[in-house]
Amino acid sequence: MNTLAMNTLAMNTRVKPLYNHFTLFCDAQEAVDYLKAGQGDIIRQSEAVAFAQDEGVKLAHLARELGKADYLVRQMARVGRSLVQPVKEMVLNPRLRLGFNHARVIAGYEPDEQEAIAREAIVRRKSVRDLEADRRGFDKRLDKQTERFYQQLSDRFFMATGLNITIVPDSDNKHAGQVMLRYKDLTEFDVIADKLGIDFSEC
Repeated sequence: MNTLAMNTLAMNTRVKPLYNHFTLFCDAQEAVDYLKAGQGDIIRQSEAVAFAQDEGVKLAHLARELGKADYLVRQMARVGRSLVQPVKEMVLNPRLRLGFNHARVIAGYEPDEQEAIAREAIVRRKSVRDLEADRRGFDKRLDKQTERFYQQLSDRFFMATGLNITIVPDSDNKHAGQVMLRYKDLTEFDVIADKLGIDFSEC
């Protein structure tokens, strides 16, 4: 096998598991230019964000370049990187009414769970809040008003930080509970560490 063929095989092996049918860019700058030009649909843009991040572009810098909120760019990176191809195709089908906000919640599940969750959301016409409630696994003993309050509180934390923060009260004491940060991969773990100002090089 010649050098060109070996390099092509290596690149395809690296990219395909992450991006499925992602249209490859030559480098990060090409991906950034694609995003600045407003080309493509929300899924292709999300894949471009994920590609740029993997090529070393900081998402906070990219958010400034694009004039988008930091939390939105982080959502796009997660959707582009983690959402499986069948669900991406569902999002792009307007008849199914599965939007980007559905996609960013579903992307938090394991890959082998995502398609079934998306299909259930479509059949049962679940809202984004319904999916978020399923994801958080609220204690069923909580009344609806309390559950809604903690959903909104978690959403406020997410909007402010871009982190997947879940706030779950104790079932027997609404003044106590847990604040949980979930990460799906090491990239998201690094984002959390960076937000909390933790420098692992000093460990």
